[in-house]
Amino acid sequence: MKPVHDNGISVRALWERRAETPEALAARFVQTIDRFQRINSIFALWSCVSKRPKKFETVRDHFAEEVAAGLTKDDWGEPDSINGYWFSAFTRDQPRNCTFEVSVHAGSTYPWPFPNDITFSTNLSVSPDSAIATYRIFKPALLAMVEAWSRFVQSLIPIS
Repeated sequence: MKPVHDNGISVRALWERRAETPEALAARFVQTIDRFQRINSIFALWSCVSKRPKKFETVRDHFAEEVAAGLTKDDWGEPDSINGYWFSAFTRDQPRNCTFEVSVHAGSTYPWPFPNDITFSTNLSVSPDSAIATYRIFKPALLAMVEAWSRFVQSLIPIS
């Protein structure tokens, strides 16, 4: 049996320690999803995951609550803000081999060189459809992530 990760394709962006509020992280995430939606119609519908999947369009205007729910907890269940927040979304109403996920770990100030990241991937449990696992999808997705999450680029490109 092959490991699950042998099937999928992903790109990832990492950045330095940076404390951010759930509101700031939510704004960056919404911007990312909006940019993905302009890449291809396969990114039209998303669900986000906190305790149970929710349609992204129903929570986008108060997505900071979803981010806040993803605050890391320590071994005793207490908030552990140094490790930041975890949250994600996945495309919906698509065949399994045509689904994508975007997952974020952000707001961490843990003293590692790059403790924060965003990953964009196909469904890792199945081989992706070759029509969607292309440079034309992954390059603009990576650029969208960098534009939304990079501090330098963020100062040059207004959030729309």
